[in-house]
Amino acid sequence: MEVYPYSFVERSDTDNWVVQIKGGPYEGVCYEYGKISAKTDEDADTATLAFKFNIIEYGEVCEEGIETLVHFNNAIGDILQDVINSAFDDKNYTIGNKKNATNDTDNSTS
Repeated sequence: MEVYPYSFVERSDTDNWVVQIKGGPYEGVCYEYGKISAKTDEDADTATLAFKFNIIEYGEVCEEGIETLVHFNNAIGDILQDVINSAFDDKNYTIGNKKNATNDTDNSTS
C-alpha cells in the first residue's frame, strides 16, 4: 500500500475536515469523505472499506473526471485506511465533523 503524503485542512465551505493530497499524481486535490462502511469476511480474515467522497478542489495537476479512475479511488482508500490506523494507534478516535475535533497534527505519510 503506497500512501501519498496528505494532511487535513479546514475549509469554510464544509463542516467536515478536508483531506489535501500533498504529493504524487494527485497533488493538490482536496476532498472529503462521506459515508464509510466496512465489510468483513471472517473466513478469509479480511475487511474491505467502502466509502463515498466529494472532491472539493482538483488542484493544478488534476482535472474533473479523476473520481472515476480506479487508481485514484485506491489512492484515497489507502489514505482512509492510514487515517483509521493512525486514529487507533494514537487513540484519537475523532474523525469527521471539525466542530468536534482539533487539527493540531499533520498526518502526512512519506
